[in-house]
Amino acid sequence: MKKLIFLIVLFLPVLLYSQNDTVIIQSKVSDVCVFYQGAQLTRTASVNLIKGQQLIILKKLPAELNEQSIQVKNIPNAQILSVKAQPTSIGNKEKQPIKDVQKNIEEKEQKIRVLNAKLQVYEKEEKMLWDNRQLANEKQSLTILQLKEAADFYRSRMNEIAMENIRIQKEIKTEMEGIQDLNKKINELKNEIERKYSEILLMVDCEKAITTKLSFSYFVNAAGWVPYYDFRVEEINEPLAIVYNANVFQSTGEDWTNVKLKLSGNNPMLKTAKPELNRWYLENNRRQTVTRDVFSLNGGEIRGKVTDATTNEPLPFAIVVIEQYGKQFGATTSDFDGNYIIKPLPAGNYNLKCTFIGYKAVLISNVIINKDKITFLDVSMQQSAITLESVEIVEYKTPLISRDQLQSGATITSEDIARMPGVSASSEMGGVYGNYRGARSGNTVQYVDGVRTRNTELQNTNFISNDLQRNISNLEYVIETPYSILSDGKDYAIRIKEAKMPVDYHYLAIPKLDADPFLICEVNNWQNLNLLDAKYNIFFKGTFVGESVLNTNEASDTLKISLGRDKNLYISRNGIKEINDKKVNDNNIKETVGWNITVKNTKPYPIHIIIEDQYPVTERKSIDIRLNDAMNAKVDAQSGKLSWDYILQANEKKEIKFNYTVKYPKYIGVNTD
Repeated sequence: MKKLIFLIVLFLPVLLYSQNDTVIIQSKVSDVCVFYQGAQLTRTASVNLIKGQQLIILKKLPAELNEQSIQVKNIPNAQILSVKAQPTSIGNKEKQPIKDVQKNIEEKEQKIRVLNAKLQVYEKEEKMLWDNRQLANEKQSLTILQLKEAADFYRSRMNEIAMENIRIQKEIKTEMEGIQDLNKKINELKNEIERKYSEILLMVDCEKAITTKLSFSYFVNAAGWVPYYDFRVEEINEPLAIVYNANVFQSTGEDWTNVKLKLSGNNPMLKTAKPELNRWYLENNRRQTVTRDVFSLNGGEIRGKVTDATTNEPLPFAIVVIEQYGKQFGATTSDFDGNYIIKPLPAGNYNLKCTFIGYKAVLISNVIINKDKITFLDVSMQQSAITLESVEIVEYKTPLISRDQLQSGATITSEDIARMPGVSASSEMGGVYGNYRGARSGNTVQYVDGVRTRNTELQNTNFISNDLQRNISNLEYVIETPYSILSDGKDYAIRIKEAKMPVDYHYLAIPKLDADPFLICEVNNWQNLNLLDAKYNIFFKGTFVGESVLNTNEASDTLKISLGRDKNLYISRNGIKEINDKKVNDNNIKETVGWNITVKNTKPYPIHIIIEDQYPVTERKSIDIRLNDAMNAKVDAQSGKLSWDYILQANEKKEIKFNYTVKYPKYIGVNTD
């Protein structure tokens, strides 16, 4: 009796669903909101509903969709009773199309064999004509007319054979290209059969019969975007042009075709619970704990090449899927060179499966993905008869020598293991779903002072129609022009807009260290630009100068950018012989050192230049250092830094002189230069 009740409870949802009308619909992606890691996909579908309760099945959705993130937009004149997601697949019933395509391939192969046989016949005929090219013998000679007729025959027939050979070879090439296309089609069909999907079961109760547009959304992890900027300067009397760019990528297993994109700087996987301050017992050395979320800078990545094990030739359009505990986390196909990329991936332990028609499927287990690192994994496949069941299982081995400093061939720490999905019981959403993309650590050189340009307004130019939305804790770019992003893990560049900002330019020269001055650009009130943590490229007069990293949390009110060297300014630094002197007493040495810095503006317009130098400092009381003359320099006595700030007119020359005296005991060796 208990077993009967258990079976009734188990199959009750199925029985309820079966009593209602079922509507199976296909949907398409219309809008995508891409986060630093992950994306929210919105799909739409037209549906006809009758009055009463009905079950709507939304088919062929990504296997990796987050069930908790599913949202269904309200349906007019209908009530949504339940929403459920479950894994599914197309199944073996679709094997027949593969057999049909394979039959077409066999027909083309047979045609190629017939064409090759014709080539052999023409080759033998050509050889026979060539071997019998002797037109006369010792007993009989040919007349001129006979010779002409024979020559015309040979020429005509040889031309016919040559043209026919060309036609047949062209036809063979066409048939071979057709076979390649059919093999690609088989791979696509095979991918459809073996690929895992999700489907959403939506139970609705309609007040009346309706025809409406259904809209629903969900979150997937295998997508992301990285912001980057181009800082461009043409002349130092013009504003700074800042070009906003984004690299968008995804490996969700389905292409996004002509979708509306929204790029968000938000992190949807942040914990929503507010942090709490625990009681702080000072006498017991118990430390205060503040709960916070920890972000990694980037998600993990896997890339490699798929090749034939015998010939080592690349295999294009091979299907590569990465899974964990039976759940698909990303999928793609290899390109024409056999290369594949899947990113981003939460840190963890995965299985990688690669399939290609005519080859044994390869399953590589225990592939370790670390955060912020690239795992390189090449796949070698063995040829075999066409079968969907044959699988070669390979155990992944971490290489001893890393091909890249970002590769997961390094030592795995306990923190890395704790962050892996399925390892740490306390990890949320698989541990690293909330990776923060776009920010990178790095050091930048900063400088001060400047001359303001005449322009005072911020000018914006949109490369594509877009809207910028600024929320309390979120920055979003709404891209209204539809874009297509393939599921290949590659970066697709999107140029968002250009802003022109009034800036301050000046030259910085440190002739003691470098004979060339550097052009410095200072951006005041740069917060109005709504910049994100990202890498930026620097261009000066159309030439790439270098790159740096913008950290909005560390930047001050003024953003400083070095635009590189300018060799058109003349600067020299020489010692002053008339001042340089060294005197030795009984126990002490007294040295006077002087320097002369010459700067000449060779440009046809005024420039602002800052020149820096230094004199020595000491912490020893036995050494006495005095700055004698510095020509009104700004002096930092703690560091010994000297700074001169000048406006040089066109072709103006300026000489800067300074000297200092150092007195020290004879037993101490010092360098006063």
